[in-house]
Amino acid sequence: MPAALSPKFVPKKIAFASVLKPVQDTRMWHKMGRSASSSAQYEVLVVGSGSTPIEKANGVSFYPIFGGSRLGIWRYIVSLKYAQFLWSNRPKIQVVCSPELLLVACIYRLFARSSRLVYDVRENYISNIWFTDSYIILIRPILAAYIMILERLATLVADQIWVAEACYQLERPSYFGKSILLPNLYDQRLGFRTVPPDNRGPDKPLQLLISGTLGRHYGTLEAITWAKKLAELRAIKLTITGYAADLEYGKLVLEACQSIDWIMTEGITSMVPYSRIIELTKGTDFLLLPYLPNQSTQNRIPTKLYEGLAWSVPMLVSHNDVWATIIKNHDAGLMLDFTQTPTPDLVNKLEADSFYRNELGKNLDPIFWQSIEPRFLASLDALIT
Repeated sequence: MPAALSPKFVPKKIAFASVLKPVQDTRMWHKMGRSASSSAQYEVLVVGSGSTPIEKANGVSFYPIFGGSRLGIWRYIVSLKYAQFLWSNRPKIQVVCSPELLLVACIYRLFARSSRLVYDVRENYISNIWFTDSYIILIRPILAAYIMILERLATLVADQIWVAEACYQLERPSYFGKSILLPNLYDQRLGFRTVPPDNRGPDKPLQLLISGTLGRHYGTLEAITWAKKLAELRAIKLTITGYAADLEYGKLVLEACQSIDWIMTEGITSMVPYSRIIELTKGTDFLLLPYLPNQSTQNRIPTKLYEGLAWSVPMLVSHNDVWATIIKNHDAGLMLDFTQTPTPDLVNKLEADSFYRNELGKNLDPIFWQSIEPRFLASLDALIT
């Protein structure tokens, strides 16, 4: 890039912003931010949640300006903080990862005519509001209508729309039909292996892991009950690490684990660093994805599924046609009903070293962020040319 070689060249500021996600979020920083910062074209700013300043890393500056309960009404009145950030930093490109910020982001785009706006759709927020119990039923129509208005505005004002899941383009074709698909794949810079771990043995407890977001439709409590029944058949150790946005549900999780010496919990009422989740993932015998059937998640591919594949960790996954195809192709685990009592036959399958044996399953390139990084960078370059 000739311009990058010019001593007068000034990198374009690109801001990635989310209300809920920490500034060192896997998608905003580990993937998009680091990929953008690898180009001399961009100066990367990441805006998210947090309470303490974080030093600049790898050419990326962090702005932890948001805080508070994930389910609090404050989420919908934080735009003033983001407006102040925009006024102070004047980014050339905004990548907005939370719908709550869209109103201010669109106003900034309209007045700063040379700026560009991207709406990064990480979830089907309307579906989340309607089909989960994150909000009481009386306010769901109001929140759903509000988000719908903001997203409709974004389709009119934004220069590009990215989606993290192909299903969003099908579920919301009038909004996201012409969007650019940038799946939330695993960042291979965090490490990976093509040989499954060899930790299991008849005299060793089976190591089980539940990680990431904990909640009712994620089946956390059902998985704990299932693990207690498995422990009657076989020695196990269960680690639960992650964050329950519903604090009452988090308390139920902690109560269900109380006084059980083979269960270890981390976080639950606070966020856990992603590096810790990866560390535990690569050291476990089985990664559990005990999701309950729910319309908001049935077509999505959980990021932790990619994490399990990247580290060749066998997975125990709730029945789902989309996930079953991936598990089968990679010979990566078993599909289970976590509401059913484990059997001796299941224990035999868990003890058998029979996962990740086919050659097709060892091809990890399609699950890596680096496989779509050129598409991501091309999308950015198109915004400034």
